[in-house]
Amino acid sequence: MKILNLINDIKFVQFAQRTLFDTGSVSNIWCSFVLENVETLLFIRDESELNELLSDIDVLILHSLNNFELNLLNKIEFKGLIVWKGYGKDYYRYIYLNPLRLFDAKTKYLYLKFNQKSGIRFFLSLLKQKLFIDRSIKNLRRIDLFIPVLENENLLMKKSVLNFLDCYNKHWNYVPFLEKNTYYGRKNNIIVGNSNTYSNNHLEVLDLLRKLKVRDRYIFVPLSYGSAGINYRNEIIRIGKAYFGDNFVPILDFLPSEEYNRIIYSCEFMIMNHYRQQALGNILEGLNSKVTIYLNEKNPIYDYLTINGILIGNINDLEKNKFLKLSDSNKEINREKVVSMHSDVELNRRTEDLYTDLQILLQNRLV
Repeated sequence: MKILNLINDIKFVQFAQRTLFDTGSVSNIWCSFVLENVETLLFIRDESELNELLSDIDVLILHSLNNFELNLLNKIEFKGLIVWKGYGKDYYRYIYLNPLRLFDAKTKYLYLKFNQKSGIRFFLSLLKQKLFIDRSIKNLRRIDLFIPVLENENLLMKKSVLNFLDCYNKHWNYVPFLEKNTYYGRKNNIIVGNSNTYSNNHLEVLDLLRKLKVRDRYIFVPLSYGSAGINYRNEIIRIGKAYFGDNFVPILDFLPSEEYNRIIYSCEFMIMNHYRQQALGNILEGLNSKVTIYLNEKNPIYDYLTINGILIGNINDLEKNKFLKLSDSNKEINREKVVSMHSDVELNRRTEDLYTDLQILLQNRLV
């Protein structure tokens, strides 16, 4: 079975290629329309080059499906299997047609303010989104298999406008392989959110930390990438500095993973206030580093982890608990479980299962 992987986000290339390994019966080719100077990727310039590659391919995996890849579905000449490996943002726009449903009250205000959307303008933006989705449906019907980040997100997709998609009924994702780290640094700081996006609901967390009179530790807030723009980023920095002074540390540059992980190691708490699945890699690395995690209970990651016996704090209880941290023994239990769930052995087993399931789908198509 030959698989062509189309990937356009440099952050995930290493993890994707490590997870989708070659076997005696499966070979992977990796290409991109965007990443031109990556040694492990074949750079292609247009759909004619893609169609030429597809002539000898059994399965096409689209790693994230943004507008560019969506338009490609109408142009490629391919009769094999087409798989959509979702990242989150690419499919949540079909789950939450109104983006305001992902935001707390103060974040909603910032979103409307910085996007100049109020009254009729906001209504028109929703109408535009609805028309875009209606036009997308035809192309999306070419998808043979959809794979979300978390298996429990299939339920959300079945309640969305994409309820016709066949969703993969097993958990498969390429998060970093986890091995127990041996770093035991100063664990007193807090990390809030993962990116410069409204869905982090930063402002509500900063207000809560101020109310709890947090003064004796650094508060790290990653803002190095994301779609919210410079105005939102500057507003979060302004408010953070006003509340916490030099203890508020915005991360404005994209850091190498080792340097970023050292920041996580220095934290006692990680607070992620997303309503949707986001920042899974950060959360898993935090658990591996014995960090106490607080999530919004609306986030599918909350259910995913708690169902698997991992102890996660509910952000709604943070004020009442006043930063109740896990005991050392419970931190170790969390780490043991998360490493077991995301070890190289376990992730390789899931990939082999995926290959088997794809081969069955191909055989059924030939019958």
